[in-house]
Amino acid sequence: MSQPESFSSTVDYEKLVNDLVKPFGSEYDETLKKCLVMAYQAGEMANNFCIDRMNSPSLEIEIKQDDSPVTMVDKKVNAFLIGQLEHHFIQSNNNIRIIGEEGVSTKNKDFENRDLSEGLVFYVDPIDGTRDFISNNGEWAVMIGLCKDGRPVMGCIYCAAQDEMFYAIKSHGTFVIRNKQNLSKVQCNQFNPDDLSTTKCLISRNNYDQMTENILDELGVQNRVPCGSFGRKVCHLVAGNGDLYFNTSCKSSYWDSAAPSIILEEAGGCLLRKNGESVFFNGHRTANDYILFCCPISVSKKVLQVLVKHAGDRE
Repeated sequence: MSQPESFSSTVDYEKLVNDLVKPFGSEYDETLKKCLVMAYQAGEMANNFCIDRMNSPSLEIEIKQDDSPVTMVDKKVNAFLIGQLEHHFIQSNNNIRIIGEEGVSTKNKDFENRDLSEGLVFYVDPIDGTRDFISNNGEWAVMIGLCKDGRPVMGCIYCAAQDEMFYAIKSHGTFVIRNKQNLSKVQCNQFNPDDLSTTKCLISRNNYDQMTENILDELGVQNRVPCGSFGRKVCHLVAGNGDLYFNTSCKSSYWDSAAPSIILEEAGGCLLRKNGESVFFNGHRTANDYILFCCPISVSKKVLQVLVKHAGDRE
């Protein structure tokens, strides 16, 4: 059996995870632990380039067909995570697919033409927020999400620059490990839907548009804070450091939303489409080519009502 690419660290991540993360009694307990270890390793791998940018090799930035940037670090981390997931899971269950933003597993070709709503699918975003990674502002994350029959059941998001690991398993809540030692459960802030004046909306630095501004004006949201990647925004929401997020670019993908969906839902929030439904990870394409928004469950109906009014015919 071939071994995946390894990563050497001074931190024993396997021991760290085993010591801190107690089992929930879920069928995904061991899967979660393995994913946490590899997310920690991937985050350290990527963060090393940020810590010593002067002495690091060039990021070798390229522009993809969708006009988004990709670096050699995205590719390196993607390959590492795909290899780790293949080693731990495909060897024992060939009915698993692994899809990364910068490449997919080639060890499960028998299943690559099946609908994504069938069976287990891992979605990997090696560096969520590549533009933020390039600018070295710390607002990026490593994300691994697992879906079963089209619905998220487990996810982890590692914000390496802040050393914050967020994770969730379906029906067991959302947790964060800070500084590799402090474990706590997290919950979204909840509000009276008739008064959103004290809420904080996290807005994109790259895709903040007039429609979002109009929605926030009608909702009475004054506090609007620029923030980095999709995953980083969701981590702020579940930690109580933000309350709303609108993704109106219609350009996100399944690897952007798989881990955030379960982490937000298990913390009392929701990630919804304009039709009021959560994302169903199905079909043969991985594009979320529709509007998405995140908010506490207590205000979802009010936010949806205003969103529909201003979105018009946009999906």
